[in-house]
Amino acid sequence: MSRPSEIARQIDEIVYHIKGKKVRIQKEREAIEQDKRERNELMKGRDKLEDEIEELKLKIDREQSRISKKEKEVEGMINNIKGLVNDLVKIKEEYEKGMRRGGRRDEIETKGDVQMIREIGRKLFSKKRLRVMNWNSK
Repeated sequence: MSRPSEIARQIDEIVYHIKGKKVRIQKEREAIEQDKRERNELMKGRDKLEDEIEELKLKIDREQSRISKKEKEVEGMINNIKGLVNDLVKIKEEYEKGMRRGGRRDEIETKGDVQMIREIGRKLFSKKRLRVMNWNSK
């Protein structure tokens, strides 16, 4: 074989390897592009999920603040009821003291007031109501 034909054969061999490497490089580039597209889609999905998670966190915070406000309102109402019950107990004790001393009617304004106090006392001091109040005070 002559020197020029050997050089031509080597050039053909190198060109063949170059073409093969170019094909592999092209396939790698396509794979990289595909991976980039998938990554972008996943990032969009992740961003969407992060937004949804943030919205859920805000919703939970709003609901918790509403619940705490309602719990404070309920506590205030329970405290008001306890205060009113204490007032009724004092009124009842004063009434009983007055009745033991001879039952002066000028201490209790009218008979209707006495009946109203008794009725309220019966309602407030019923067993069921006392159980509920004791349960709430724990």
